[in-house]
Amino acid sequence: MGLLRSLFEKAQGPDRTSAPGPPAVRTTGGKRATDTYFERLNEPDRLRKAGKTDDALREAMALVELLPAVAKQYVKEYGRFDIRSIPPLDCACTLAAIRQDAAGLARTKSIVEDADELRPWRDLVASAYEDLNIVAEIRSYLEEHPGTLQSKLGKAIGVDGRRTSVWVKHLTDAKQLRREPSAKTYSLFVE
Repeated sequence: MGLLRSLFEKAQGPDRTSAPGPPAVRTTGGKRATDTYFERLNEPDRLRKAGKTDDALREAMALVELLPAVAKQYVKEYGRFDIRSIPPLDCACTLAAIRQDAAGLARTKSIVEDADELRPWRDLVASAYEDLNIVAEIRSYLEEHPGTLQSKLGKAIGVDGRRTSVWVKHLTDAKQLRREPSAKTYSLFVE
C-alpha cells in the first residue's frame, strides 16, 4: 500500500502539545510539500482539541493548500490517488462552518474542484456549505431564544435532531455555545 497511503488513512502521529501556533506554509510542490504535509498532518486536530479553533482552521487551510501537490506526488510514486480520508480537509470544512468562514470554504472548494485527484471530496465541501448555514441558523436562533432546550432546537430550525446535536457539540467544544443541564437535556446559550 505504501507509506503515503498508510499515513493518509491513519493520520496518527506524536502529540505536540508544547508546539507554538502554526507557522505559515511556504513550500514548493512535490516531495517538499508532501513532507511538510505529513509532518503537520495532526496539528489541526491537536489545536482544535486544545480549544484553539482559529489556529486550527489556519493550519488546516494551510495543509489543504498543499493537497494538489501532495496528490500529484502520490500519483507519481504510486500510480494513482486512491486514499479514503484526508483529515485536514475534513477539519477545514468543519472549522470553516464553526467560524462562519465562507471565504475559506470557497478557497477549499476551488482547490478540490481544480484537482482531479480530489474529486471524491467535492461532496464533502458541498456538505460543508450546508453546515455553514446550519451553524448560522443555530447561532441566530439561540441569540433570539437564549436557553432553548437542545432537544427542541433541531425542530425549531428545521434540521434533523442528530445533525443539530453534532453541531451543538462542535460549537460547544469551540466555546461558541454554552450548555447548562436542564432536566433530561440542556439549555443552550451563545457565548
